[in-house]
Amino acid sequence: MDYRKDFDLISSAIAVAAPFVSSLLHRVKIILSEHVNTAGISPNGVLLVNPQFWSKLSNKAKAWLLGHEVLHIAFLDHKRQGKRNQQLWNLVTDCVNNDLLAEFLAPGELEDLQWTTQRLYWELSDSINMTYEKFAQLAKEEIYRLLPQKLGRCLGEIRCPKCGSGNLRVKELNYDKMTVTFKCESCGHEWTAPISTSGQGTPLPQNIPIDKIVGYPPNLPQPFPDLKPVAAPEHATGGESQVIQEGDPELYRGDLKPEELEEKWKDRIVRAYSAQKMAGRVPAGLKRLVDRLVKPQVDWQTLLRQALMSGLGRTIVASYSRPSRKHPSLPGIRRYTIPTVWFLADMSGSMGKEEVTQSMSELYSIARLCSFKVICWDARDFEPIEGKNQQDVIEKVLKKLRGGGGTVIEPTLRRVLSEMKNKDIVVVFTDGEIWDINDPNTQTLFEQVASKASVAVFATTLREHELKGWRTIRIKV
Repeated sequence: MDYRKDFDLISSAIAVAAPFVSSLLHRVKIILSEHVNTAGISPNGVLLVNPQFWSKLSNKAKAWLLGHEVLHIAFLDHKRQGKRNQQLWNLVTDCVNNDLLAEFLAPGELEDLQWTTQRLYWELSDSINMTYEKFAQLAKEEIYRLLPQKLGRCLGEIRCPKCGSGNLRVKELNYDKMTVTFKCESCGHEWTAPISTSGQGTPLPQNIPIDKIVGYPPNLPQPFPDLKPVAAPEHATGGESQVIQEGDPELYRGDLKPEELEEKWKDRIVRAYSAQKMAGRVPAGLKRLVDRLVKPQVDWQTLLRQALMSGLGRTIVASYSRPSRKHPSLPGIRRYTIPTVWFLADMSGSMGKEEVTQSMSELYSIARLCSFKVICWDARDFEPIEGKNQQDVIEKVLKKLRGGGGTVIEPTLRRVLSEMKNKDIVVVFTDGEIWDINDPNTQTLFEQVASKASVAVFATTLREHELKGWRTIRIKV
C-alpha cells in the first residue's frame, strides 16, 4: 500500500467534512511505526500509527481515527494528564473529544468503540446530582473529579485509627486489589482498608487528596485501550517506519517551554475554529470548548495593556536630580517599576464551582502578562499568594484556595490599600453579593483603592454596583 497517497486521500475527505479537524491535522507530525499496536501519541505530540492496523481500516474509520488522535494532541490531553490515572483520564478526554467527532465524521466500524459524555453520564447518573445538559458543559478536569465519587464508594466518616485526626490523604486507590491505602498527615500513620462494593457506604470525600489510582473500577465498563493516546517513542525507528507528514515545525521545536507550546496550540485552534466558522457549521460543543480554552470573558490583554500604559505614564516624572542626557539644561525622567496586579478572589459560600473556575481562568489569563498577588476572601482576608507567571497559578494559587464563609470585603480592601504600591492594578472578582458593599466605610475604601491604583476593575458574575473610580465588568458564567 502507498501509505502517503492513502493518507492524502483521507486528509482531503476530512477537509471537506470537518475543516476544524483538517486544519489541526495538517499541524501534526505523523509517523507509521510498529512501536504501537494500533495508534498512539509520543510525549512530544507525534502521532504514531501501526501500518498493519491502518491497512485493515475502512476509509471512514481512518478518518475518524485521525480526528480522534489529532484532538488529543491539539488539546494537549497527553500533557494535561499530570498525576491522574491514565485509563480514567483517557476515558474522560475520549468522551469530550468524541462528542465533537460525532458531529463531523462517521466512525464506520469503530462506532462501538466510541465513548461519549452522554454514555458516561448514564453510567454516573445514580451518583451525581446534575442534569446531562450541565454535565456536558463541564471541563475535562471537572468530569474527572466526579469519577472518584462514583468509583470510590468505600468508607463513611474516616479518621486515623492511631491519633483520631481527619487530616488524611489517599496514597493509593487500588481497584485491582479492591483496597484503599490512607496516610494520616498529622501523625504519619498508614493503613489499608477494603473498598466496599455494597453501595451502602458514602462516597469517598472529595476533600481527601488521592495520590494514585491503580486499575479500573469494576462498576464502570472498561475503556477501549486500542485508541487511547499512550506513551510511545518520540521518534520511530526501524525498517517499517515512515514519516507521513512532518507537521508544523513551530510545534515540534525542542526548546519550547510548556506554556509556549500551549500558546502555540491555542493559536492553531483559533485558526482551525475560524476555518470551521467559514464553512458555516459550528457545533455548540466545539464553540463551548474553544471559548473555555482560548477566550477568557474579559479581554485582559487589551485592558491590562491600557492599564500598564496608563500606569507607566503616571510613574514617569521629571527630575532635575538626573538631567536629560540630550539636553543637560532640561530635567531628565525617572521611571518606576511596572505595576503588580492585585487579584481579590471572592471565595465566599455564595460563589459556586463555576464562578470559582471562571475566576481562576481570568487570573490565568492575567498571569501571562505580568506578576500578581492573589487574596482569597470571604468574611475575612487570607494571606496574599504571589506569582509571576501562569505556572504559578497552577502550582501555587489553585493549591491554596480558601474560603466558604460570609461575604465581607472591607478587611480585604483595607489590607490592599496598606500593602499595594502607587499605580498597582486591582481586580475584584465576585458574584457581587457583598454584605457590606453599601457601608460608608467600605465605599470610602473602594474609592481610596481606586485613587491609588492605575486602574481598578470590579468583575461580577451577578450583581453590579456603581463604585466611584472602578470599571465594572459583567462576567457571564
